[in-house]
Amino acid sequence: MSNNTQNSILTSTTTPSYKLRASLTPTERITTVLYFTGAWSLILGSYEGGKKAGLQYLAENAHKLPTTKGGWYFYHKRKNYRIIIGGMKSGVRLAMKTSLVCLTFTGLEAMLDEVRKENDFLNSCGAGLTTALIVSGICKILV
Repeated sequence: MSNNTQNSILTSTTTPSYKLRASLTPTERITTVLYFTGAWSLILGSYEGGKKAGLQYLAENAHKLPTTKGGWYFYHKRKNYRIIIGGMKSGVRLAMKTSLVCLTFTGLEAMLDEVRKENDFLNSCGAGLTTALIVSGICKILV
């Protein structure tokens, strides 16, 4: 037997086909999804939070803008610190929320694959619908 045939036989006997989505086991898939959604959400949230923090700092200090060169230096220095802190707070907050939603979806999808012993469109739709109901229920409680 060739090496490729041997590898495919080993893969097919060790992992049932219904457990693989995108050629990844459920643990690998959940880890990959969490990593990418967390990183992307951190970047987007930091960018948006930094913009908001910068505008907020300007609004809070618009009535007392500096007049000297040194004053402008310290104004921008403090503003940059506030932008960094505000951006990171917002980025981490968004990354946690997004990762939790994606963990819920991929976890439910993997669970439905295991229960039904097949991975198809219905499992994805069921996981998406359940995740949406959970998120909307939490939002309705908090708002």
